[in-house]
Amino acid sequence: MPEFAGLIYFVPFALILVIYVRRHHAQQKTSVAVRKEAIAAGLTEPASLHPVIDPVKCIGCATCTKVCPEMPGHQVLGLIRNKAELISPTECIGHGA
Repeated sequence: MPEFAGLIYFVPFALILVIYVRRHHAQQKTSVAVRKEAIAAGLTEPASLHPVIDPVKCIGCATCTKVCPEMPGHQVLGLIRNKAELISPTECIGHGA
């Protein structure tokens, strides 16, 4: 019985970890695709104010992507390699929130 006690904790943890990693990978893949489309269309500079992301200070928590008022209608910010980046800067209306 004691050898199975570890499985009671390990299996749910492993399942949650797998779900988290898959979801994170899917979000990054989407962000990369949106950024490539913006670059291919030549839409790399926003028309007005836009968020400035300092990659040194970014810890990759994705809070900025979750609270961006443009989301989910427009994908302005996204995580790429665990750092926030402007993935579609021309869709930002520049309200500075």
